[in-house]
Formats: sequence, C-alpha cells, structure tokens
Amino acid sequence: MTVLSEIIDATGSDVKQQLKTELLDLIQGAKSESADVIKETGEKIEKWVKMKVEGDIDADELKELLNSRKATVQQFLNTQEIAAKARMEKISVGLIDLIVDKAMGVIV
Repeated sequence: MTVLSEIIDATGSDVKQQLKTELLDLIQGAKSESADVIKETGEKIEKWVKMKVEGDIDADELKELLNSRKATVQQFLNTQEIAAKARMEKISVGLIDLIVDKAMGVIV
C-alpha cells in the first residue's frame, strides 16, 4: 500500500469518496474520448473499404474519404493536447486545493 493510499484510507469517508470519484471521472473521461474516435474511425474505414471492393466507390473517392477522416482525427488530436493540459492542471491544482480546502483538517 502506498503512503498516499494509507493517508486516504485514514481520512474521513467524504474526502475519500470525493478523491475516488474525481479520479474515476478523469480516467473514464480519458478512456471514452479516445475510444470513441478510434472506434468510429475503424467503423468508417471498414465501411468505405467494403464500398470500394463492391464497386460502390472508386479509388479516388476512397482516398478522398480517408483524407477527410485523417483531417478529422488530426483535429481531434489537436483538441486532445489542449484537453490533456487542462486535465493535468485540474489534477494537480485540484489535488492541491482538495487537500488544502478539505483534507487538511483530517490529515493533521
């Protein structure tokens, strides 16, 4: 057990639950953002390749669809950089504020 885990376990249940909730929310948010765009991209590419094989679209149309999706994914990744910085700030500053504002009285 880590020192932080021991400290959290030694604090009141409200503080412990708030820490757990914040952490789980951040993890779930990160997982869902990444998974959605990857899953959607995979589904679209599968559909487009099938359309090409079946003759519904030609090679130029497939290339156009793929390049359009690439631009969408790159735009998403750019926003993720901004979101990642915001999450890091939320985690670090939020953790400090949480300890100073709510947990300090329980810890000391």
